[in-house]
Amino acid sequence: MDTKLPYGKSYMLLHIPDRLKPVLIRPKFVHPLKNPLLEVKNAIIQSIDNSINGIKDKVKKVAIAINDQTRPIPNEYLIPPLLSALNNKAIKRGQITFIIATGTHRELKYNDFRLVLPNNILKSYRVICHDCDNDSELIYLGKTKLGTPVLINGVFIESDIK
Repeated sequence: MDTKLPYGKSYMLLHIPDRLKPVLIRPKFVHPLKNPLLEVKNAIIQSIDNSINGIKDKVKKVAIAINDQTRPIPNEYLIPPLLSALNNKAIKRGQITFIIATGTHRELKYNDFRLVLPNNILKSYRVICHDCDNDSELIYLGKTKLGTPVLINGVFIESDIK
């Protein structure tokens, strides 16, 4: 059996020998929402309302973690209603930091930030890239039951709203 797998911005041909009896499993079809942007906006507003009510006067820092370029997310549709909802709660641009959550992937250089955020966001907000190898940016939280150290991005953990 031959099948195409998404790979980067194109596809890769994958050949699976028939002797392995491959079965192609496809996700169940779901009808698209009539107005997905409105649904996103409403979900964000509800989430912000539930998160901020009662504490908005105490909010000094907001961290918004976003995926790096290895996870294609439609940030151009998700971020504007999020920022609008935060603004409606009197959260100012200077209080907001975007953190490109690379995990253990390579750190993005500033010129690559445009792969995950629109230019108007890059020009108007603080944007940093997580670097798991830079101990000065990490805060130690303890160890797991198996003794694995747990470290988290300092900007993220020190924010009032995440």
